[in-house]
Amino acid sequence: MILAACGVRNVERDTAKSSTRLDLAKDFLRKHQLEAAETESNRALSFNPRNDEAYVIRGLIHMVRAIDTMRTLEIESCLTGVDAEITQRDLDTHLKKADLDFEHATKITPDYGEGWANRGVVHNLLEDYSGASSYFEKALENPMRLDSPGLTRAHLGWSFFTNPSWSKRPRSSANLSSFNPICALQLIVSRGFTSPVRSGKKRRNFSRRRRKTRRADRRKPAST
Repeated sequence: MILAACGVRNVERDTAKSSTRLDLAKDFLRKHQLEAAETESNRALSFNPRNDEAYVIRGLIHMVRAIDTMRTLEIESCLTGVDAEITQRDLDTHLKKADLDFEHATKITPDYGEGWANRGVVHNLLEDYSGASSYFEKALENPMRLDSPGLTRAHLGWSFFTNPSWSKRPRSSANLSSFNPICALQLIVSRGFTSPVRSGKKRRNFSRRRRKTRRADRRKPAST
């Protein structure tokens, strides 16, 4: 009985430490100190591997890095060749890491609506609109831990509107065409964190650059 009681106290102590480290990670992320934020998120998970929120915060760190990379692509729009390809790959890597962390969070807690919604945002940015819509719908099915159902519906509408395979567009498609998923992402991150704002024109330019880079990759001859 004594050993069991000690074991329970150890678990509680680890959970408390995990929560403390997570609070530090949030504070660092708010200050855009991403390396420190990731370190504290990792420590939070080392104390409690089932801390679903720690996975979400670490995923947001990767999303902020992705946004920073988007800014690089916009500011240095003259990037070509290898430089452009490397930057685009960095962007895709950050988004995929974010998606993996959000996936871990939803595996630990299947009704974690915010985790599902964040996966949807990532897949919108990856231009996987069918996958994005399924994640947004899953988020709306679990509203108890979903910060903004209205914003999630807006993201869902965008994934429908931009999906080439979806032929029936809603009557409000004119309004949807002005929806900016990147700016909407600011509302997710700005609930305690900071990230840059992008215009609708920049979002379209980013999508064109992504498609151009992918076409260039396909045209490359296979290495021998």
